[in-house]
Amino acid sequence: MFCESCGSALRSGAKFCGSCGTKVGGASARPEPKTIELAPSPLGLATCDLSIDDVTAETDSDGDVSLSVKYTVTNNTSEDWDYLVIRAQVLRGDGVPLEETRDTQEQMIAAGESNEFEAYLRFNAKTLGGTSRTATVLMSANACGAVIEPLDQFDVPTQPFEMVELKPAQLGDQLRLISGSLLKREPDSDGDVSVEVKALVQSLTAQHLPAVTLLAKINDKAMREIMDATVTEEVRPGEVCVLSGYGNAKDKRLKDAKAALSIRVYYPLATGHCQHAEVEIRESEPVDSASSDDDEEFGEATDEGLNSIDIEQSVSALVQEFKNNPRNKTFVPMSVLLMSAQHELQKKIRMDHLIRSIRNYLDGTMSAADQETYDAAIAVLGEVARGCFADNRTDLDYTISWIENDGEFCAEIRP
Repeated sequence: MFCESCGSALRSGAKFCGSCGTKVGGASARPEPKTIELAPSPLGLATCDLSIDDVTAETDSDGDVSLSVKYTVTNNTSEDWDYLVIRAQVLRGDGVPLEETRDTQEQMIAAGESNEFEAYLRFNAKTLGGTSRTATVLMSANACGAVIEPLDQFDVPTQPFEMVELKPAQLGDQLRLISGSLLKREPDSDGDVSVEVKALVQSLTAQHLPAVTLLAKINDKAMREIMDATVTEEVRPGEVCVLSGYGNAKDKRLKDAKAALSIRVYYPLATGHCQHAEVEIRESEPVDSASSDDDEEFGEATDEGLNSIDIEQSVSALVQEFKNNPRNKTFVPMSVLLMSAQHELQKKIRMDHLIRSIRNYLDGTMSAADQETYDAAIAVLGEVARGCFADNRTDLDYTISWIENDGEFCAEIRP
């Protein structure tokens, strides 16, 4: 049970809320559900048909609400869509915003077809205040078309800092490539080489370009991929910016290697909004201790990390592995990051929540809950870095890079 006034958890049999003193079961101010009035889009774009099919929300013992929104996007225009930018906000019943998430879907929706998707938000029930534990979900979608321009294949330079220049090009009416370069840096002490690709581009449109991608695949002479230096940026109207991507590989693997380069631009074609009021926020049902196949697939939380011994043993193992094979970097797997998050926050966290927090960090779309989970997960990295690179000194600066593989992340640490 939760207090209808402040959202705090109530003790069994309590007659008054221990946080705000409100009488349990007493009347509280309940504003009428508010429909959010939105102005028409000023861009003059076609309508993106967006509809919310189902919303579920459950509250855990800490008062954190996990909200799932299933929605459908329908393309009723004559042009195919290649990319979606989705924003979802959860609001109190009186329209006050609580949290937002931003997601992208790189999936084609042909003219006349529909696709179903799902969005997730997290917030604390206390922020609902006196709204009788209901919320409103507001969503917006921008649907985009795509134009792509192959830039050719280039030999990866054989000498460090030898530069290959990219020729100017134009991508429809949206973007132009002014200049660019491909170069290889000197090998580090571990024999790793960084290959860098840069493209100076200018927007030619008055519209915001949500994703401009420099696609850069480095392949060996047998056309097997060595690295992916692809990079994506948002480009504002009329803006000039540099797309800069890089990748690392052993120097010997780059002999006779080629770089396949192209630029892809997603540009807006349609926009739409929808909302769903009176979302009921309910308490979680008890979970059977026996795990099911669905639990494993969804990332059921475990107790690992709640005990400090788990973290200490994991860090010691990583440091010992590094000392057995010293180099200029080390890696921290997802399992250790999850233990760190649970240890710092002293509560169970599902793997899918942590993955989403890292991905939202990389996209620059973190919510407050994401920030809390992300900060707790990377708390262990300083301890690992000090153990590997500085004999546990506290005055060590280090960098963190994220490597994604099969839907999970690994943290790469360099001094």
